Amino acid sequence: ENEEITNQLVFGMTEWLKLDTQTKLISAIADTIRKNIRLELDKAEFVSIIIIKPFPILDIDCPRVSTIVRYVDDKGGIHETCLGLNNVEHDHFSLISHLSHIVELYSLEDKLVAVACDGGALLSTQFSAFQNSLLDNYPGALLVHCYGQTAENVVYQSLGLEVGSTSSFLRLFDLTADLFRGNVERQKDIREFISRRSRIQQPLNFDQKLIRTMDHYRNQFIDYFIAIPNKSSLYDSERENGVLDEVCKFTKEVKSAFCLKLFSKIFVLLESLNCTNDSRGLEVSYCAEQFGKCLVAVKQLKDQGFDSMWSFVNAASGHLNKNAEDGEASSRDSKTFYKTCFDGIMDNIIHHLTVRFGYLTSVDFISLLDPKKFSFHCKDFPEESFISLTKRYLFQPQLKDELKILYCNDKLYNKNIGEFLQLYKDMQPEQSLCEVKKLVTLLRTFPLFPHSLETSKYIQVENYIRLAKNIDLKESLSDLSLISLEKSYIGELDSKSIASRMAFDEIIDSFAEKMDKKPFYRYINPN
Repeated sequence: ENEEITNQLVFGMTEWLKLDTQTKLISAIADTIRKNIRLELDKAEFVSIIIIKPFPILDIDCPRVSTIVRYVDDKGGIHETCLGLNNVEHDHFSLISHLSHIVELYSLEDKLVAVACDGGALLSTQFSAFQNSLLDNYPGALLVHCYGQTAENVVYQSLGLEVGSTSSFLRLFDLTADLFRGNVERQKDIREFISRRSRIQQPLNFDQKLIRTMDHYRNQFIDYFIAIPNKSSLYDSERENGVLDEVCKFTKEVKSAFCLKLFSKIFVLLESLNCTNDSRGLEVSYCAEQFGKCLVAVKQLKDQGFDSMWSFVNAASGHLNKNAEDGEASSRDSKTFYKTCFDGIMDNIIHHLTVRFGYLTSVDFISLLDPKKFSFHCKDFPEESFISLTKRYLFQPQLKDELKILYCNDKLYNKNIGEFLQLYKDMQPEQSLCEVKKLVTLLRTFPLFPHSLETSKYIQVENYIRLAKNIDLKESLSDLSLISLEKSYIGELDSKSIASRMAFDEIIDSFAEKMDKKPFYRYINPN
């Protein structure tokens, strides 16, 4: 099979090949895969690039990114191809340099329309700098987020500023979370503790959603931390004694309960950003609608939610200890104090949500292909939306005429975007609207949903790394991961496919060139 043959080609001779020779063979195979990927991208009208933090691999201790290109083929199918893992620092300068290298390597300067970056993991503090650099280098490309994948992370990290003293809350919350992250015994212990006192109605999560867990089981958490001195086998380090004192005090504070309740409400509102969409649809249109609803809900909470929060504070004050060690002690129960804290948190979240996802509402041309608006567009052509499109991307004047024809087709009115695309696909050739098709391709190229590879694929990368004995991963990680993830681009070596035979010949030629030798072998299919 293809995987066996590839393994043999890469690793079959590792016992007697010198390290340098093995590295060059791996590089030759990866170069051939890159060449074939480049041929596919050359045929694409538009391309977007996705940069994410990959699943941890073995114990490699270096910053890494996974780079994916997304494009639509001539049949309307969406493709996402991983270009491998790379050792890249997680700062805006390094990421821009890496992006520029990819654009140059695959000749994407004239077709790059969007860049999606996992801002929660890679750019928590340098988003604006990355955005400015992107606009300077590629003014036609939108910077988008991987949507629901980072929504909670982005909001969580946006609270790190000194707004309503939330930074101190987040520090103590992180200390609490660190007690449980990666410690299965402690997680099991607190689950059993809580289940003995109340029915567990929702899973106990120990990432950012721990905020919601602690809000839901607040009293049980307080009792648990009070009882921790009796759990010396689980909490016995000297460092943790001081941490436990802080955490125990933290869980009893009224302000902590207030923040837990408020953040829990906010995260519930953000769940709409984690919905998946029908792959037949236009993701960017769907996401714009979902983000609009989410932003309205968050603003509504800001305008109308404080009274219920103040009632909660009054109720919590009756049985939770108050922190009387700082200068704000006298104002802890002050309605003014909590209103200021509430407004500061909500304003900060609304600001950062808008910074991260605001392009979904500011890019007016998304509405050009919204079937729910076709009947209105038929009567009054959306000039402003059309101008916002042509300012950013070059389209023929023919597009405007084609859109007018499209808007007057009442069969498309009020359809969802998936139904619209299917009806459009079924149109007769003489009805095919070439520039509209190009616009559909553009919008489908924008990446909005989580774009992480399946864990099984990263396991493949791990297997390749184990097979590549003594390989310098700093030099070969990108090549090895590319071969593992996209080996289909060289086909099966015993295939009758001309493309596969050519790929094999290219590998041999490239390897010979790297070894400063003439090609010494040609693959001949026995069939």
